[in-house]
Amino acid sequence: MLLSRIVLGVGSGVFVVTSYVTAANLEPVGRQAGAMSNVSMGFSASLVLGVPIGRFVAASYDWKVIFWGIGYSIPHLRYVVKWWSGERHSFRIRHRELNRL
Repeated sequence: MLLSRIVLGVGSGVFVVTSYVTAANLEPVGRQAGAMSNVSMGFSASLVLGVPIGRFVAASYDWKVIFWGIGYSIPHLRYVVKWWSGERHSFRIRHRELNRL
């Protein structure tokens, strides 16, 4: 059990650092701190909201419902993110630009 905690700690440490660096590199200069704060807010919100919601669902239904919900929502979530970010047609535009070359 202790070994699994160590492996989880190392893995999450690498993930957190990588997500901060990626967020900072994707934003232009001057907006990098805001991107990093959004990542931090996401981690905090997932702990504050995710644990009680997960406990409620597991207590109300079954623990398998949580995994079915995650499995169903992940493929659909990418469409929501594309819609929210305004990149609905970016793939088609890039595809047309590549065909011109």
